[in-house]
Amino acid sequence: MKFVQSPMALLHSHIISDFSGKPVIITVGMFDGLHRGHQHFLKAFLELSKDLNLEPVLIGMYPHPRKFLYDLDFQCLTSVDEKTKRLEALGVPNYLLLNTNRELLSNTAVDFVNMLKDQGVDVRAVAMGFNNRFGRPVKDEAPLENQMQAMDIGFYRISPFGDKVSSTLIREALSQGRLDYANQMLGYNYTLVGKIVPGNQIGRKIGFPTANIRVNAAEKIIPAVGVYAVLLRYQGVDYQAMMNVGYRPTIKEKVKSLFLEVHIPNHDLELYDAEVELKFLKRIRDEKQFDSLDDLTTQLKMDKDFIIKYFNTNFVDSKK
Repeated sequence: MKFVQSPMALLHSHIISDFSGKPVIITVGMFDGLHRGHQHFLKAFLELSKDLNLEPVLIGMYPHPRKFLYDLDFQCLTSVDEKTKRLEALGVPNYLLLNTNRELLSNTAVDFVNMLKDQGVDVRAVAMGFNNRFGRPVKDEAPLENQMQAMDIGFYRISPFGDKVSSTLIREALSQGRLDYANQMLGYNYTLVGKIVPGNQIGRKIGFPTANIRVNAAEKIIPAVGVYAVLLRYQGVDYQAMMNVGYRPTIKEKVKSLFLEVHIPNHDLELYDAEVELKFLKRIRDEKQFDSLDDLTTQLKMDKDFIIKYFNTNFVDSKK
């Protein structure tokens, strides 16, 4: 897969060399999460490119325009690295990522395509979803299809996915703790990647040693506070684990911060500074405040028994 990131809105010559001389079909969008609707679209997009004998190019922007324009706290479902890997797995051969800035966002659809053509990208066709568009809208402008056809560029609408799926709905579901619904829309288990960092060893003192996770991509949304069944991937091996996302209300601390803590039953791995991947499989319960560490320990034992039963019942392929 050719992944090309432009440090500026206008393309640079080293990027043009990847597409120069190749007639291409483009699609433009954020594709945050690469959920089932996106997967449906991209499959049809790649099939269309073959039928037209055109090189398929997916064009995105970073950071997300919504974050750039309106909401500094806006979080995404996929980091750039994760999105690139998932696109490659889906068979997308070219991913062009443009730097989001006001100059880029001020372009109309025609301006945007002309920018690409002026930089040597031979755009012959555009494909979009059934109700998607790109470029700054202009009052009383012609439909996008007509604008492209006036430029002698083919325009194709790809039919929608059957179920109602959107990145916004998935973000809302994750923030509300509705993990099953989020994973159903994604078509895979929501994932975080992070590094193990030192903790205060309280879990070890009560018989539940935990690995504390610092997520690599600050723009990734963290699921709602609570206890989860997760798979922790370390050095190519998946370990069944229980994870707490929360503020540890039972622990007396001066400053309350959000913690991501993972306990791997029956394993005591030395993971400090290791990079791990976490797949969220099932939300078990809300975070609770207990009267004592003994009460917390009792609940953790119940959580552990529940999660072991969950993994055994669902036959999750991993190391117990």
